[in-house]
Amino acid sequence: MVTACVSAEQVALLVEPEERRPLRELVEASLRAEGLRPWAEMELELYPGAGGELLLARPRPPRRSRISPDAPRLRRNRRERG
Repeated sequence: MVTACVSAEQVALLVEPEERRPLRELVEASLRAEGLRPWAEMELELYPGAGGELLLARPRPPRRSRISPDAPRLRRNRRERG
């Protein structure tokens, strides 16, 4: 595993193909190595590549700061094709 960036707000890792640990465990170990506390909940994105997989992680925001179902949504202009 190659560490690209570790901070309290995000973690970016290049995971080598032979790495067999669970992704959450990799993120937690990276945070601890930097003296940071692991997040209770996190969002992970994994992007495949030739030299391994790029793992991007961030803490999941608290539920109260997430968009509510009643929040206005962006509406795109959809025209019928004919």
